[in-house]
Amino acid sequence: MRLILVLLWLVAATPGQSAEPPGEGLLWNRSGLPLLFPLHVRTGPGAGYYLQLLDPKTGKPAMAAWFEGGELFRVLAPPGEWRLVIAKGAVSDWQGEAQAFGPESEIIDQGLVFFGVLGLASRQGVIIDLLGQGT
Repeated sequence: MRLILVLLWLVAATPGQSAEPPGEGLLWNRSGLPLLFPLHVRTGPGAGYYLQLLDPKTGKPAMAAWFEGGELFRVLAPPGEWRLVIAKGAVSDWQGEAQAFGPESEIIDQGLVFFGVLGLASRQGVIIDLLGQGT
């Protein structure tokens, strides 16, 4: 299963050329949709995180963000159902978007997540808590 996730990650990743970690926050949005819904990720300190929302049918990346652990990370996401995949590793091991943290990357597949409007006025966002999972 882990091999499948790593292969999915490598196929879906967008090539990067820099070994310098990007600035924290949204890197790009290729979904063609507005970013309206909250995505929050809670992590412990000491690692870097590269997050992607993937189209669940095609596996193509729709959105990417980068952040360092230790504080609640917040970003806005496009509406719809997406596969949420996070690569975790030492910031010093960052090798660019195509390879994330290289062979040392820990791939955290959160499965399908939904962002949208529920009822007349409720927005559905996502909170991911990685604190209790050793990540």
